[in-house]
Amino acid sequence: MPRGGVQGAALLALATLLLAALPTAEAALGKRVVCYIPDWAVWRPGACSWTPSKLNPAHCTHVMYSFAFLDATFSPLIVDETSRNTLVPQAAALKQKKPGLKVMLSIGGWSMNELTSPYRTRWSDAVATPQARQLMITNTMNWLDKNGFDGLDIDWEYPGVTERSGRATDRAGLAALLAEWKVEAARRGKPYLLSMAAPPYIPNLIGINMAVAKQHLDFINLMTYDFHGTWETEVNFMAPWSDPAGGTLDISNTLNHFINVLGWPRSKLNLGLGLYGASWTLSPGAPAAIGAAAAGTGPGQPCTRQAGYASWGEVRALINAGAQVFVSFQHVCAPCPNTQQVFVSTAAKHAYVVYGRTFITCDTPTTLQMKIDAATALGLGGLMVWEYSLDDAQNTMMKLVPARHRLAPPRHPHRAQVAVPAGQLTVVDRPALVNAAGLFCGGSSLGNGVCQDRGACCSRWGHCGRAYGYCSLDKGYCVGGACADLSRSPQALLPPINNGSSAVRWWDFKPTLRQLKLMALAACLLLAASNVRRGNLEAAFVNVCVALICLLPPWSD
Repeated sequence: MPRGGVQGAALLALATLLLAALPTAEAALGKRVVCYIPDWAVWRPGACSWTPSKLNPAHCTHVMYSFAFLDATFSPLIVDETSRNTLVPQAAALKQKKPGLKVMLSIGGWSMNELTSPYRTRWSDAVATPQARQLMITNTMNWLDKNGFDGLDIDWEYPGVTERSGRATDRAGLAALLAEWKVEAARRGKPYLLSMAAPPYIPNLIGINMAVAKQHLDFINLMTYDFHGTWETEVNFMAPWSDPAGGTLDISNTLNHFINVLGWPRSKLNLGLGLYGASWTLSPGAPAAIGAAAAGTGPGQPCTRQAGYASWGEVRALINAGAQVFVSFQHVCAPCPNTQQVFVSTAAKHAYVVYGRTFITCDTPTTLQMKIDAATALGLGGLMVWEYSLDDAQNTMMKLVPARHRLAPPRHPHRAQVAVPAGQLTVVDRPALVNAAGLFCGGSSLGNGVCQDRGACCSRWGHCGRAYGYCSLDKGYCVGGACADLSRSPQALLPPINNGSSAVRWWDFKPTLRQLKLMALAACLLLAASNVRRGNLEAAFVNVCVALICLLPPWSD
């Protein structure tokens, strides 16, 4: 065995022996409720402002302070001064209100790894070498000790994914970090918790060594939401348990992958619950139903102030604000009165709210209870909530999450209690609209690549169609259906498109030298043929000469 392999095996053996002597740091099976809290909620306007002091610790077993970044020395960095000086102490003080509550620091988040972020490579740098990993572990544990926190939550989005600033070396580096964290915890004699947030989209798991993660993580938080969103041009359930349209971008397929394919113990899996919704504006004339065409994102709401997004508190305010609700499925308003419709799919365990031409897919108290019941039936280790401040002022959603007791036996989903005004909610299993192209083939993730229209192609982004961006094999666009080699198509010369339904615009075309020469050659031969037909042989001769020059090297930039 190579020397590095011997050292690695010895390291893992040492970690196992030392960890056996540490006290158990985890809550009992089925009782874990992980509550993420954001440091930016303090800046919401007026009464919408939220701080950790407003959290009721009875609702949670673990609180994740979100988010810190990593500075140049791989130490936790909380950029905002108010967060450092006020909100961090408030989070730590929650433990005084509830003995046994664990408060952890979550490092990362979506924005840390965006291509424009100055911190985008910090995770990759921090795990790249043994020296960097030891520095990161030492500095982070020192930060936890100083601030009275209990552990680290790794919210790296996503290791190894190049579109998210990842590197091929991230997988090995992250695996080593997990093992070395436990070794250092044992050396210090402190049961520092270690968890990780994981995406439901399988390609984004490429940088996680699951065998190592299963061994060293105390638990993993599944981000089982954002399966669909306003980046799509058709409205869809944001977090469906099962896709009513027959696709496989849903919670049940994610859980199947983690439990039955990756072999994760159920006791370490936390089901993610999103206390927010995705919001669209319906296209003119589009029916208010899943699969309908969207003209764009829905308007921002008063507290979160983000187009295409609404917290549960804001959704409930919309439900409570209007007059009598129409429940006729065929009702399409033009113009729309100031009314709402709330529909719940028991298959998706998800709901949608229609307010005028605004269409929001989200969880309601009914669907949240359905998911909690399903998690109970599966024997999962717990639940994760993103994020606590998005609940309404009465904590309607968090009161459903059973942090103080073992998860209750499943209740019949149709009998779930709903904290919205009577007469304003309809429980229904309604077939989703699927347009003529046959959407939701799921080719981008767990899908089988089959389109409803069997003559269409399933693109790698999960959409069906018949154009080049769906059916071409030469650029890897097509993953199922009527795929074909379209390398001779004029579109093959154009730059790669970013999704299966993108329009290719002429101003996006940045030709290579080879492409320029081929175009010039074709133009010269066409001119020569035209001049021959006109009897202009001198001009035709010049055209041929220029065409021959185009054949000369170089042929690459």
